[in-house]
Amino acid sequence: MKILLFRSGGIGDVLLSTPLIRVLKKQYPDASISYLCGRWSAGVLENNPHVSEVIPVDDSVFFRFFSRLRLIPLIFKIRKKRFDMVFILDKSWHFGLLARLFGIPVRVGFDRYGEGKWNTKNAQYTGESYEGDMYLQLAQAIGISVPKKYSLEMFSSKDERKNVERFLREKGLAGKELIGIAPGGAVNPGQKALFKRWPLESYRELISQLQKKKRVFLIFGGKNDEKVAEALTHSGLIDCTGFSFGETYELMKRCRVVVTHDSGPLHIAAASGTKVIALFGPTPAKRFAPKNAVVIESDVKGCPCYDVYGRFGDRAGACMSRISISSVLQAFLGIRFF
Repeated sequence: MKILLFRSGGIGDVLLSTPLIRVLKKQYPDASISYLCGRWSAGVLENNPHVSEVIPVDDSVFFRFFSRLRLIPLIFKIRKKRFDMVFILDKSWHFGLLARLFGIPVRVGFDRYGEGKWNTKNAQYTGESYEGDMYLQLAQAIGISVPKKYSLEMFSSKDERKNVERFLREKGLAGKELIGIAPGGAVNPGQKALFKRWPLESYRELISQLQKKKRVFLIFGGKNDEKVAEALTHSGLIDCTGFSFGETYELMKRCRVVVTHDSGPLHIAAASGTKVIALFGPTPAKRFAPKNAVVIESDVKGCPCYDVYGRFGDRAGACMSRISISSVLQAFLGIRFF
């Protein structure tokens, strides 16, 4: 059997589907499982032993559907592979139609208020549940049993693990108690939502409070977050932005706790198994907060304001400003950090 998973969007979106990948591989151990996604997020699937092939494409193909000529080569490429089944992880009917054009006979996807018309099997989608649970409902839609407990998965390479060990030695961090923060992110090819970030001033004050206890901070993020890291430059802070996904994952595993908002690094931290303090404002924690996270939500009236169609409300820009330093410090106490 040849199975395709198909997801546009960011790093977190893809990581949230990794429990589904594992379930499918367990159900069909001899199947070839391929994953079609944008280049932006494809790296988080590297070294995943349950994925036979990652098919990365230019992200703009997904977000400019009316540039039909750009879709034609992709359609022919996927048709040649002759997949038996596809799991469509986006909710819009556009993606169901595209899967239909791929010529795949069994198309399992979501029905978001009537948008599942191009799929052969559907799970109902209302935006009221955790996204990881919703992906597993696609497996249930075709009669596959799913676990009650699961975790997001990432895998690193041997070279990435060696690089991290060398980095820790060179920086003199072996045996030190590390705190991870990811102050950037919230940007991907389909969306730029900087208002999902906790203000830099708040991160700066949190660092100042915790450094009184002589903690070492690692700053995580992509290459686009290097300027954010520079803005937080302070003694005891070590810039780890621009590291590979696997290296970031390995460094997060070595942190006592990671603090961040709703972004790709949040889900990498969740996959690493470390303790996570997750800050939520405009997006709903019930949909996107990892199950192993301590969640702090904004108390701004009207937040969260992100609807089932991926649209933000008028209050989005104000949501994160009301998450206090004291509430985050209290979360540290709650996980017995001090």
